[in-house]
Amino acid sequence: MLKSQQDTTIERTMLLLGTIVTIKVESKEVSAAVIEQTLDRAFAKMQQVELACSRFDEKSELRRVCNRVGVPTLCSEYLYEPLRFALMMSEITDGVFDPTVGRVMYANGFSEHYLTGTKVHDETANPGDVTYKDVVLDDTQRTILLKRPLTLDLGAVAKGFAVDLAVKELNGFESFWIDAGGDVFVGSHHLDGTPWHVAVRHPVQTDKILCTLQAAQVAICTSGGYERRNRIEPENHHLIHPITGKSPDHVISSTVIAPFAMMADAFSTAAFVLGIEDAKKLLQTADLEGLLVDNELECHRTSGLGRYF
Repeated sequence: MLKSQQDTTIERTMLLLGTIVTIKVESKEVSAAVIEQTLDRAFAKMQQVELACSRFDEKSELRRVCNRVGVPTLCSEYLYEPLRFALMMSEITDGVFDPTVGRVMYANGFSEHYLTGTKVHDETANPGDVTYKDVVLDDTQRTILLKRPLTLDLGAVAKGFAVDLAVKELNGFESFWIDAGGDVFVGSHHLDGTPWHVAVRHPVQTDKILCTLQAAQVAICTSGGYERRNRIEPENHHLIHPITGKSPDHVISSTVIAPFAMMADAFSTAAFVLGIEDAKKLLQTADLEGLLVDNELECHRTSGLGRYF
């Protein structure tokens, strides 16, 4: 399709939230200057989430909460909302999804800041029997109280939440696309009316594509163990079962489609940890679609996924 002189396409990339974030905007009606200003706001929102939710930044709100055991701590929406959703996921999955997994992450060697390489020293991160039930929220006061010393890790929700905040800034445009290292949100369609195509990476041959999904106004998030491996125990990666302390090996890739990125992010992680059958039941209960790849490279689809091909 030949573009008219009024068509404007702007793409911007930043290193954020432990990954590369790219936002692309297409518009027939809005000037480049307006798009750039909106991108400034969208990336600023995402940066606020990183500043609040980082387990590796000693000045983050998350670290401040973890250092105040037994005391209700007032916090911003940038920390409170993803933690609240994470705790809801904990209830739904009976603790298989657990934001207090930070203690296990630290013990498995995931303790370095992705930008600086600085190793975080965290005295609260020793493995123990803490669970999500040791975290108490007060929705009225927007406070967080930890009953016992523990380390929160919001890696399975913070990135998705950041994408959702960016989407709110971009929703006025005819066409846009966000990719935050496997957490993707696509707007309604390209300017020519064709749908967005989202590629799902092959979990073993990572330079190849497993499949391509056609989507509009949804989030598509993929969880896989191929990105971040444990340097000490290579068979383990950053997707860890909070109870066993080990990385599940029955699922090697989990892709979920949802209305919001935080939901897709959290459910793809939970599905990965749960395993094929329990994951399919979880997605069915939540009325979400997904694609799971097991360790035999067999693909397992939910019943309604076909409409995205």
